[in-house]
Amino acid sequence: IAEGAKWTTDPFTDPAAEKEEIKPSTQRQNRIHGLALAGERLYAVHQDGYLNVMSTSDGRVLDSTHVPLPSWDGLAIAENSLFLTTQDGELICLGE
Repeated sequence: IAEGAKWTTDPFTDPAAEKEEIKPSTQRQNRIHGLALAGERLYAVHQDGYLNVMSTSDGRVLDSTHVPLPSWDGLAIAENSLFLTTQDGELICLGE
């Protein structure tokens, strides 16, 4: 987590995992393939097909699920619904 960041937890790391010492300004790869922001929620889909819903106020993971493998930058929000474009070329509505 960057120094001075608003979030105090890392939403991409298992809380039970052993803590690794990270030097300031170290770039971490988390393989996010798409982000979409809607109100107080940030949706992040990862290369391996995990979709996390995070609170923008404190960075907590509110929900997590597995979805089909996403294409790069394949998340969109329209008409109160979340859409995912997959590596197979499908467009999937994931609901409200």
